Amino acid sequence: PTGMVYTEEELRAISEVVLKHNILVLSDEIYEKLIYDGSHVSIAQLGPEIKERTIVINGVSKAYSMTGWRIGYTAASKDIIAAMSRVQSHATSNPAVASQWASVEAISGSQEPVEVMRTAFAERRKVMVDRLNSCDGVSCVEPQGAFYAFPNISQSFGKVSKGGAKITDAVTFCEAFLKEEMVACVPGSGFGAEGFIRLSYATSMEAINEALDRLTRFLSTLK
Repeated sequence: PTGMVYTEEELRAISEVVLKHNILVLSDEIYEKLIYDGSHVSIAQLGPEIKERTIVINGVSKAYSMTGWRIGYTAASKDIIAAMSRVQSHATSNPAVASQWASVEAISGSQEPVEVMRTAFAERRKVMVDRLNSCDGVSCVEPQGAFYAFPNISQSFGKVSKGGAKITDAVTFCEAFLKEEMVACVPGSGFGAEGFIRLSYATSMEAINEALDRLTRFLSTLK
């Protein structure tokens, strides 16, 4: 949710702990093509031992903007995949044929549209982060991947909005912001990070600027 990206050094440190304690790794790499600084590194790349213990999951919803097509996939050792298949066969039905063929085309076809989208997201990221950091009482670290900003809004805690809402945590902040300015955001407490909210820049520059205008106005009313 923060847009932060593990470095290869961090992944190697994690892999040492994993191998020492015989742990399986579930590595969600669905944002692998939406990285702005450096390149994607999978923990499964770091050697045959850690590869054998890693379950990589991915899908087409993010990199190819195919959220509604409901296609995901996984890569793991033969034994793990066999066990997963036995469970899955009794839990869900197969995805639609049209979705499968569309996903094949997305993955095997030209990746130029993905790069166009990544470049656009990078521009929107800069606008959003710069504007968030210009807001009084807000700070935001620049995300390295995905399409979310994760600003710290904890300085608003203890204040009261123009509409009379007391801001005590990220949830009450989001509720008041939605009610008074009609902008939806996600409280960071849902991700174990109280004091933060999540904003998406997977939308137009016009919508981003309008939302940040409203955020600036909302913050100015807090007393």
